[in-house]
Amino acid sequence: MNSRVTRAEAIAKNIKVELESKGKTETVNCDKLLVSVGRRPLTRDLGLDQVGVETDPETGCVKVDSAYRTNIPSIYAIGDLIPGPMLAHKASAEGIAVAEIIAGRPGEVNYDAIPSIMPLPQGEPDPRIVL
Repeated sequence: MNSRVTRAEAIAKNIKVELESKGKTETVNCDKLLVSVGRRPLTRDLGLDQVGVETDPETGCVKVDSAYRTNIPSIYAIGDLIPGPMLAHKASAEGIAVAEIIAGRPGEVNYDAIPSIMPLPQGEPDPRIVL
């Protein structure tokens, strides 16, 4: 926790990983390496703070209600800007729902019906790296 990988190098049948934590650097030798990265919405530099749209300080997500309205009633947010999987078809479904809501119709998204997938890399995977 609270560490970041600054370098990883495959050497023979091992992987040499350099970690940085609390200003200290440590080297660890592993037989396998699990690569995991997080994703954050790209809400910086959109000017949301200038118009008063609230975001979650921890995640960067725009805060919305069940009708995708932000704290500014005339501003809606969908897709990668709000919590949930960052998938184009999720954003598409949310966009349709918002258009219906704005038109005065019921609009909703069945998140259980949205498919998601974790693609595997092309070609032969490196047996030292666990996906």
